[in-house]
Amino acid sequence: MKRIYQFLLFYFAVVSCSIYVTHSLNSSTTTFSCLPHQTSVLLQLKQEFTLEKPKKYPYFWLGPNPTRLPKHLKLPAYSSLSPYNILNRTYPTMRNWKAGSDCCLWEGVTCNMATGHVVGLDLCGSWLHGPLRSNSSLFRLLHLQNLNLSYNDFFSSPIPSALGQLSRLTHLDLSHSEISGHIPSEISMLTNLMSLDLSYSYADADLYVREGELERLVKNMTNLRLLYLDQVDLSSSPLPPQFMANVSFLTHLSLRDCDLHGEFPKNIFQLPKLQFIDLSLNNDLTGSLPEFNSSSNLKSLFISSTSFSGKLHDSIGNLRSLNFLYLGASLFSGAVPSSLWNISELVAVHLFENYFKGRLPSTPGNLPNLTSLDLSNNEFGGELPSSIKNFPQLKYLNLRSNIFGGQISTSFGNLTQLTYLDISDNSLHGRFPNPVAFPSLIEYVDFGYNNLTGSIPSYNLNLSFLFQLDLSNNLFTGVIPSFLFAMPSLTFLSLDNNQFTDLDISNSSQLDTLSLSGNKFNGHIPSSISKFKKLSALGLCANNFSGSVDFGIFSELSNLQGLCLSFNSRLSVANTSTDSTTIPQFHYLYLSSCNLSVFPDFLKAQHELVYLDLSSNRIGGPMPKWFFSISTETLGRLNLSHNFISGWEDAQLLSFSWKAIGILDLRSNKLQGTLVVPSMSTRVFLISNNSLVGGIDPVFCKLKNLQVLDASKNHLNGTIPQCLDKFGISILKLANNNFHGNIPQLCSGERQVLKTLDLSHNQLYGMIPRPLIKCKELSVLNLGHNKFNDTFPFWLQDLTQLQELDVHDCQSFPEK
Repeated sequence: MKRIYQFLLFYFAVVSCSIYVTHSLNSSTTTFSCLPHQTSVLLQLKQEFTLEKPKKYPYFWLGPNPTRLPKHLKLPAYSSLSPYNILNRTYPTMRNWKAGSDCCLWEGVTCNMATGHVVGLDLCGSWLHGPLRSNSSLFRLLHLQNLNLSYNDFFSSPIPSALGQLSRLTHLDLSHSEISGHIPSEISMLTNLMSLDLSYSYADADLYVREGELERLVKNMTNLRLLYLDQVDLSSSPLPPQFMANVSFLTHLSLRDCDLHGEFPKNIFQLPKLQFIDLSLNNDLTGSLPEFNSSSNLKSLFISSTSFSGKLHDSIGNLRSLNFLYLGASLFSGAVPSSLWNISELVAVHLFENYFKGRLPSTPGNLPNLTSLDLSNNEFGGELPSSIKNFPQLKYLNLRSNIFGGQISTSFGNLTQLTYLDISDNSLHGRFPNPVAFPSLIEYVDFGYNNLTGSIPSYNLNLSFLFQLDLSNNLFTGVIPSFLFAMPSLTFLSLDNNQFTDLDISNSSQLDTLSLSGNKFNGHIPSSISKFKKLSALGLCANNFSGSVDFGIFSELSNLQGLCLSFNSRLSVANTSTDSTTIPQFHYLYLSSCNLSVFPDFLKAQHELVYLDLSSNRIGGPMPKWFFSISTETLGRLNLSHNFISGWEDAQLLSFSWKAIGILDLRSNKLQGTLVVPSMSTRVFLISNNSLVGGIDPVFCKLKNLQVLDASKNHLNGTIPQCLDKFGISILKLANNNFHGNIPQLCSGERQVLKTLDLSHNQLYGMIPRPLIKCKELSVLNLGHNKFNDTFPFWLQDLTQLQELDVHDCQSFPEK
């Protein structure tokens, strides 16, 4: 469904390019060519911009209400839609504007053929690059009625106030055009506007409305039909109660992702002509839905990701024309009225991530056009009703994370158009469903996180299009049947956390991802795994595999990038004699709790690792020099915690070897010597519970990416560098050491993001620094067991995020 939704978002953006009229605006039989003055102005306008093909278009909101599409962006069937295709359908309209020809015949230009005046200018996606200046010749085209400059790049320039001079404008579109700054009040002078689109500027700075100006901007636009302000910053003040009250002709209102807050005026929903409203992605916008009457023309209602709350009234059934109802990720609650299921025009209903409860109707509704239904992450319960088979056009069904019980209904098999089915994370029980429960066109199935039991029979499932199947976190037992590996399109199969004991691999497979972790497999890892020639990710963690693993068994899996063998307590990894160059180049390799006692030799030939986990083994001695030469350009996360590593053959290598390292975990080893400075790219450095001595090298202050430092439970001493928080550190733990001196001045830089500070069990003295009050994000503060000479810091109560405070046994604090 995510793909379908993204398509819809993109489609709307493209369609929104134009609603401009391209035929004559005057039926008079007398015609004139373009006036010379008008030609001159247009040629001057051409010189104001460079024509440069855009390299890409950013994110598009593709709403499902296509109303505008310029000629040159006419598209075939939606399967061919993509940002790449749209990009290649734009072109430099002005390139063919030349002196000596009739400008009324130029592409993008519309004239009043009775007067010769230019009345329409459609330059949507015309490769315009350059600022839109206030003295632009554009504003000398005083007879303009339609102006479309969308999908161009105006270099984050502001909207010129001179637009107010074009008083005849009825349609104005500056969307997707890299404009910024405040919307000038002169826009309110365009009283003839029927359509205004300033959405999605994508400039370096926001396009915004100054406090109190939004109502004034639209107050005089009584003819307005369409208003699109998506991603315009409207946070300066809440919408006034009478916002849009006098715009009785309004059919489309889109205020998506505008940082709106406060309560949304309920009367807007009841505007007599309103067909489309989108308030999505305004997380702080509150409100509730009104009682709807039968005269409403609403077709699309988008209020996802807001703080709207309350119940759905039974009167929602009066919205007889409603096609799209998107209320997801909000605060609605209560039962869904049965009247909703009788709106025959509904195409999509998304109520996910709310607090709805109750049962789905057991009697058939009247939804012949419904293609998408998402009720996930609510509190719906009872058995899955067989009435669901009465949605003949349903393609997408998501009931994940509710409390549905009973067995999986065979009624799903009647949904002949269904391609996506997710009923995971419920309380469903019973056995693997009969083949008739699977629609023939199904592509995605998720039955995970339920209570399904028993073995999976050896069915002959004829599911030619199924590419992803998730049966994880159930209670399945026995042998995994071979048919699961033989489905022709299946690329992803997750059987994690069941009780399978064996698998039948008799044929090769198209699988790309196979996850079998958390089962009860035992014995050696089967060599038949090599039949999965296209496998890129294999999960075998947390089973009962035993014996010595020679990584040569994976040599035939040339595409294998991710492998998990962790938590097989009876498994060991052989320092194989197999040629290491034949072993796949792993990106993600998990070998935690695999009884390793040395660093495996095959790692010497690994050059593409991103994540390597060798934690909770028995690796001892110093870290060998060769280990620092593996994956030097790609390694981003390394976990060597809970081993017996004593140090490194060359300590300086830790600082310079891995250029991309972000997380380095060396906790709970036997490390000795001084605290080594990690690579400059390090974000998280965990080295607690070792035997390190000495102080903290001031070079730590140069780690501008460092967010977490935990060096607690060592034997470190000296003073804590004052500059340690220079670039803004989030978690600092230096407890159980021998540091002395004062607490450094924290939260004194530009990034005041400290959330956890633990300096307990040291020898710190002096006063608790008052600048700690600047640490507004601080939630955990532990300064106990030190030698401070201060009064109890009652001023810390001003830290509103503080949840844990420990100043126990600080010698000079008075009794509390």
